[in-house]
Amino acid sequence: MRILTRNQPLGPPYTEELLRSPRGIFEQLYDRMNGCHGSAERDDPLYVVGRKGSGKTAFLAGTAFVDGAKVILIKSEDAYHEVERLRIRYAREVGPLFAENLAHVWQVLLAHAAMLLAYRVPGLRHTDEGRLIASYLSSYGNPSSLEPGRLLARVGSALSDVLVRSAPGLTVEEMCASLRTDVATYEVAHRSFVDLTRRKGVRLFVVVDNLEDLHVHVDELRTTLSALFRATREFVTTAETRPFKVRFAFPAELMQRLRDLTANPEKDFLDYLVIRWTAAELITIAGNRLRHYLDLYHRNELERLGLPDQHDERDHHMAEATLRSLLPRGGMRTGLGSDEDPVAYIMRHTQLLPRHLIQILNSILARAARHRHGVPVATPLDVLEGVREAELRIVDGILSSYSHDYPFMATALGYLKNHIPNTLSCSELHRAFNAAGVARSGVDYSDFLEAALDVGVLGIVEGSTSRYTVGRFSYTFTETLRPVEDADQVCVHPLFMFRLFDRGGIRRLRDRGRLPVYPYGSDTGQYDRD
Repeated sequence: MRILTRNQPLGPPYTEELLRSPRGIFEQLYDRMNGCHGSAERDDPLYVVGRKGSGKTAFLAGTAFVDGAKVILIKSEDAYHEVERLRIRYAREVGPLFAENLAHVWQVLLAHAAMLLAYRVPGLRHTDEGRLIASYLSSYGNPSSLEPGRLLARVGSALSDVLVRSAPGLTVEEMCASLRTDVATYEVAHRSFVDLTRRKGVRLFVVVDNLEDLHVHVDELRTTLSALFRATREFVTTAETRPFKVRFAFPAELMQRLRDLTANPEKDFLDYLVIRWTAAELITIAGNRLRHYLDLYHRNELERLGLPDQHDERDHHMAEATLRSLLPRGGMRTGLGSDEDPVAYIMRHTQLLPRHLIQILNSILARAARHRHGVPVATPLDVLEGVREAELRIVDGILSSYSHDYPFMATALGYLKNHIPNTLSCSELHRAFNAAGVARSGVDYSDFLEAALDVGVLGIVEGSTSRYTVGRFSYTFTETLRPVEDADQVCVHPLFMFRLFDRGGIRRLRDRGRLPVYPYGSDTGQYDRD
């Protein structure tokens, strides 16, 4: 199965596609050298939090895979759908089901996924307990081939019947425990599962990935999500006696709204990892993936590219040399008329997310592959056009992630197009905002400025060099960025240049001698060099 191709030399930008490939491929491409992986291995977080494209799903599975644990991945849409469907039916036929009650439903569904995983571990399957678990699960389908989503659907349906039809006088926890198949009760099967995992000492993980459009559904899933947080709190407090661990991914863009769903956010959100990347880590990932690509297709060209026969994935400099071997040598003339290092140019067009860098490099190198045979070494035009092509998709994804909180952002940017330079004072931005008619569209300036800073459209100018204006953007810092109107200047992130300027607008910026913006943290050692 080919994951690295001429159209995608770095592989797919979405982890889900890698996880659907044979496990060995994911493990080969998963990066163990970055700081977030080390934190996840050390702290074993319950929640993995990151912006769209940060690699949340990779960390969900990857940190467990490389530690020898067994992992089963559940699609969040499957889990949310089953819990919500049960809640709605119970409310319609019996009465309200509160988050504290619904937490037991979450625990039962997650336990069934863990039992399915245990059955698939060879050392557990051929035991008395393993055979009982298999017999119990077989009422829901063949446990050898049953997909986790289908198991959840069938268990959810059976559990819904139990809750709706149970006689009065039982708690929801007791009703859940009474779930049974023709072979055994859930309680008996679960007890066998606990005994088996304790005796064998195996580590099992049930991981639930992020729902890409969760921001659209947070309000309607309020009770279901609150129940999830209560259920997982139990996993933390009883971790020593639990036969399996759980891990969930959530978007950083929604963390404040999710915290509002729980009565005790300090306790419920204590155990989480926030994914943040450095430029060096991202370059290492890119260079290592490209080395896999070159080893697959162009092994005999390594010497010509100036690369050694053996590659050390732990060596950042080797990874960067591999990346540079497929990019233009020396500087290249860019849109604002500057001579730039190609790696610096590419990195400043990301928000320090692996998906952004993979999309951009795939776009550049696929373009190079279409125009020449052999090794796809990019020209300056390939870099410029590849970045332009990828940034359109990237910006659409960023705006989509924030569309619930800031639905006006795309419209406001359209009004401001060609009305501002790429760096300006806050008071100048305010005047341009009014002159462009954005306020007349119903958008408040203060709301727009807050949103533009949170999304990363705008940053705060920190200083300048002979080559660049250096800006601070929200995704690099834990604290909120808020400029002082009469003191600070703001700058446009390079990704959003074509949202705010057409080619004529960029030409006018060039004619006025405007410097390109270099986001703080994207440093490859190039922005200060004269």
